[in-house]
Amino acid sequence: MLTAGGDPECVVVDSRSTECWDQGHIPGAVHLPTALIPDQAGDLPDKSVPVVTYCWWPGCNGATRAALALAELGAPRAAP
Repeated sequence: MLTAGGDPECVVVDSRSTECWDQGHIPGAVHLPTALIPDQAGDLPDKSVPVVTYCWWPGCNGATRAALALAELGAPRAAP
């Protein structure tokens, strides 16, 4: 997600499986399943901006688990 000036305002992370990602996702989101965060979090495009995670719906705790994993690895202001 970009600001009016073109700078990233946040990184949106889809924490769902590849099968779910393939069914549809937020345009501009980064696909990073929760299980892969320890190995691939360093590949996020901009480590200086907040990270917003999402999964299927409010009853799904995948986004919360992903935000916690990212925060533990030092992501700034990671939140579901």
